[in-house]
Amino acid sequence: MGADWAAYVEALRHPGTPFDADRTFEQVDIDGGVTAIDRGGPLPPVPVAVLSRTEPFAAPPTMSKDLPAKLEAAWPKAQQALVGMRPQTPHLLATGSDHYVQLHDPDLTIAAVRLIVDRPAAARP
Repeated sequence: MGADWAAYVEALRHPGTPFDADRTFEQVDIDGGVTAIDRGGPLPPVPVAVLSRTEPFAAPPTMSKDLPAKLEAAWPKAQQALVGMRPQTPHLLATGSDHYVQLHDPDLTIAAVRLIVDRPAAARP
């Protein structure tokens, strides 16, 4: 996100969804998460599935109009990078879902978990 990082972080904190006012809903510490990932080393040999949304991110009305377009362009690249981290990683599209796939398509989320859990041990990385 380059120079737009600070605006992106602010958008994550207040994404303009009905969940913004719900203090019990997902709160993002994006800088802390990035730091933890950077310090974490390589991905351990665990099975992975990637669920991708097909609908745009919700954007608060106060957000610059350029930021959502940049985010929409960057997101598929990040998803493909996740898929590429492990051989035979399933990449499932949550048709009609935005970022909150677990809420909009819980059946797909459950199916992805079962797909990974039920993989034969020989097929796991």
